[in-house]
Amino acid sequence: MAEISKEMKIVIIINVIVGLIFAFMYIIIPDTVAKMTDAPTYDPHATQVVGGSMLVLCIGGIIALKRNEWEGAKLLWEVVILWGIITLILNIVAVIAYPGSAVYIANMWFDIILLIVLIILNIYMYQREGK
Repeated sequence: MAEISKEMKIVIIINVIVGLIFAFMYIIIPDTVAKMTDAPTYDPHATQVVGGSMLVLCIGGIIALKRNEWEGAKLLWEVVILWGIITLILNIVAVIAYPGSAVYIANMWFDIILLIVLIILNIYMYQREGK
């Protein structure tokens, strides 16, 4: 089986680090995050579930790095890309549907831009790795 390229490993590490930061924030300190971002709605359980899904993807990334085979990591990477696209769409809808403070809107746009960058990077590397 083909090994994961060095560039793809770097992208996986970037995804894992970003994911772990957000997972920590959403699982461990969701109340603080809601206050800092001035969220117009807040459900601690739903926030922790989102953090948990991020943590699962991060653990999958770490496993993929340890196994170091592209065929085994391919399905995980497709799920990561789809998760990012769906989350991006939901964040865009949230910016439009939920009127919020300037802090909330700025936070959402930061998340949207970060997701766009990661999605583009992930799709590019997925296509490149598949060749």
